[in-house]
Amino acid sequence: MFRKCLLAIAAISPWVIRKILLRTLCGARFGEGAHVGFSYIDTQLLELGPGAWIGSLNVVRHVREVRLESGAVLGNLNSVSGMSVLTGTDDNGRYKSATLVIRSGGVVTNRHYMDVHADIEVGQMAIVAGVRSTFFTHSIDLAANRQVIAPISVGDRSFVGTNSVLLPGAHVPERCAVAAGSVVTGRLEEPGCLYGGVPARRIKAFPEGAAFFNRVDAEVK
Repeated sequence: MFRKCLLAIAAISPWVIRKILLRTLCGARFGEGAHVGFSYIDTQLLELGPGAWIGSLNVVRHVREVRLESGAVLGNLNSVSGMSVLTGTDDNGRYKSATLVIRSGGVVTNRHYMDVHADIEVGQMAIVAGVRSTFFTHSIDLAANRQVIAPISVGDRSFVGTNSVLLPGAHVPERCAVAAGSVVTGRLEEPGCLYGGVPARRIKAFPEGAAFFNRVDAEVK
């Protein structure tokens, strides 16, 4: 409880104090120019590469590791959680949940929910866009009457549209787009395509020269 109180204090403290508390309480490592806004961060390891940025009003709780590579962004008002009867803590009090990784130049925008019972990876220069997308890494197997866990990954330079749902085991290949409101229930196999619907299926291939998928940096003009 004392640790959580200190984490709450860190969330509202000036950056110089927040940085010290996060290093002490979360083993945080910060690259040059990395920054964490007014957010509650409860993780065993926090690692931000050069220029990586976590915005304000995020709640990250009971997650084993959060790693943002160079220039990666976790925006504002996101909820990242890894706590349930499937995870909890080990005998040393360390979280048994998983890891959120946002690769170089990757972006998770605002007001999304990520359930980090298994690993979630957002690839290089990939974007989880819009608002209210949900990543669930655990669910109930109704036939077996048990809870199951599987990781989620979004490939390099891919795009996940607003209000999408990615379920346990979902994989979006590189240079793909998931249409707004879609539900990804498993592995999408073909790179360079638009997927959409419930469940998400291949709609069409993108032309090889599509500018978004051929960016040399993370900026979208």
